Amino acid sequence: MRAVILAQTHQPDLILLSMMLSNLSANQVIDDLKHDSKTATIPIITVTPLTMTQDDDSTMLILDV
Repeated sequence: MRAVILAQTHQPDLILLSMMLSNLSANQVIDDLKHDSKTATIPIITVTPLTMTQDDDSTMLILDV
């Protein structure tokens, strides 16, 4: 995933991630970032134009909130 590779390479202070990705799951991106030692400690803020309901629990679980 390009986003994960960019985060590994550039080590940003914060990741702003849209939950409305067209060709992959944002939850998978979060999971990949949190399970990689290079990106695991980078804070992630997720944004969505929709009201989250069903995805809330799974996203919070992945984010370990």
